[in-house]
Amino acid sequence: GHIEERTSSQILAPFNSLRPVASGYLLLVQLEPYSIAFIRQIRVFDMWKAPPLSSLQSTLADPNKPIGMRMRATYFLRQAYDNYMRNLEPDGNGNEDRGGGDIDVSKIAIDVLSTSLADSRHGALLRHEFAYVMGQLRDERSIP
Repeated sequence: GHIEERTSSQILAPFNSLRPVASGYLLLVQLEPYSIAFIRQIRVFDMWKAPPLSSLQSTLADPNKPIGMRMRATYFLRQAYDNYMRNLEPDGNGNEDRGGGDIDVSKIAIDVLSTSLADSRHGALLRHEFAYVMGQLRDERSIP
């Protein structure tokens, strides 16, 4: 059979009249080599929802988990640290109130990353990422 060569603009031309999807949604188009396979909407908010801190801890504690899962857990942990530190507020007595109760997310994040960095079963690539994220935190507690 004959395979017609077309540019992506030609392939997507029939879809140019589609209205934008609602705010908070992402339109995904998967292209097979020569045809549109499907179009669907997914909620962007659900796609990037951070797992609970305990889940991130257990993921990084297990070097047998898939590397992609451990990599994502590393960056979600960095984001949890950043969110926690961004919410610091002085209480007037020289102390900082984090508004999150007794859980020090910054200490947990640094402890988990430090422990993971020391575990050679994670492999060089992932351990490099742990060190990289710890450097991004710019926190003295992450210096051995």
